[in-house]
Amino acid sequence: MSDALLDDGSINTAMKGFGGEMFLPADSGYEDACKVFNSMITKRPRLVATCGSTEDVVAAVNLARENGLELAVRSGGHSVAGLSICDGGVLIDLAGMKQVDVDPDARIARTGGGVLWGEFDAATQEHALHTPGGRVTTTGVGGFTTGGGYGWTSSKHGLTCDNLVSAEVVLADGSVVNASEDENEDLFWGIRGGGGNFGVVTSVECVAQPVSQVHAGAIRYAPTDLSKFLRVWADVHRTAPEELNSTLYLMRGLEPYPSGVMGAVAYIGDDEAAANAAIAPLLQLDGFSGVDITAKHYSDVLAKSSQQPGTRPASTNTLAESFDDRTADAFAQWFENGGDPRLGFIRWLGGAFGRVPSDATAFSQRAAEALIVGRVFGPGDATDEDLAALLAPFDTVHERGIGSYQGFLGITTALDLNRIYPHATLDRLRAVKRRYDPDNRFRLNYNVTP
Repeated sequence: MSDALLDDGSINTAMKGFGGEMFLPADSGYEDACKVFNSMITKRPRLVATCGSTEDVVAAVNLARENGLELAVRSGGHSVAGLSICDGGVLIDLAGMKQVDVDPDARIARTGGGVLWGEFDAATQEHALHTPGGRVTTTGVGGFTTGGGYGWTSSKHGLTCDNLVSAEVVLADGSVVNASEDENEDLFWGIRGGGGNFGVVTSVECVAQPVSQVHAGAIRYAPTDLSKFLRVWADVHRTAPEELNSTLYLMRGLEPYPSGVMGAVAYIGDDEAAANAAIAPLLQLDGFSGVDITAKHYSDVLAKSSQQPGTRPASTNTLAESFDDRTADAFAQWFENGGDPRLGFIRWLGGAFGRVPSDATAFSQRAAEALIVGRVFGPGDATDEDLAALLAPFDTVHERGIGSYQGFLGITTALDLNRIYPHATLDRLRAVKRRYDPDNRFRLNYNVTP
């Protein structure tokens, strides 16, 4: 069947027996079915297939392949670059695959490909368990895991992909395989950091780590010398216990949030005295102006997502092996000399994140001690070229890093791909791609070509 003959009737005939919901452009629910987190993305698929089962995913993959249509996959839909939707092709929406099963004795959680982190944490927290995961409730578990996944507890328990036990994957030819340390080991290596390059991840099985109470909140600062402040902030974290997780935010012109410097902090554990001792050095930094940290359940630390209305955001980032003086200077200058609105943040890494061998997963940038992110906000009609120009001053920070994390990139370029994957990792990923997706059907991602 050619694309020219793929009318609505042909689609309905080809998808006979589909158990989920289908939305064609003429259907009343189509516009809502096309919405993604970045509201400035307005792509229009030929078909939105909201799948309720692995069999539904297979049917949608087969339809796209047999008719030469672009294929996109949406879990949480949080791709800032709009990679979780396509124009004129088939969008596989996993929102109908919501099952979460927790085995508290084995400390294993199995979840469907459409589960969001807020839903996952609600289920695992009933047993005082969790998997290091997204900090936003509406981020999809599947996409976050395949990208690597740095969460509130990653310095103690590693990335989400480090806690992956197995995954079910629908391949481009419509076959269904399992990937684990004992089955399709090369695919298992590849999906732990290789993104959606190899197929549709319809379910994942993860280690569920114990956690109940945390001490979390915000610390506010008004530093007189930003570069010096950043250097001292980094020094504090180099000697901090692994239970302390911290992200430092620099904000300007982001209504309704106040401009300034804020530390988002979480100490993982019930011991209030230990939490206070770990957090105390952060309260002694230059410009400290207030703190609001309380004991709460782990699931209550997750935030709700938000977007600056009327803007098209774009992010870039650098993984810094050493957050040294020159790196602090470069980041401070980028933030202070840029226009409004602007967001920068530093996420401290270390601990279990860095103890995983660099070749153990496709996420191989394990030598970094900090992730440095810059985000700009163009007008709603900004092009990729416009956003690239706004991000260009961040290149002075890139010069201080060893690569990038795909979770905080907002436009797709060949340079980004080379920043995400060192040469040896990329070569190995290409070999996995040749085996499981030789025709590059899954290319709406930070694409590894066969």
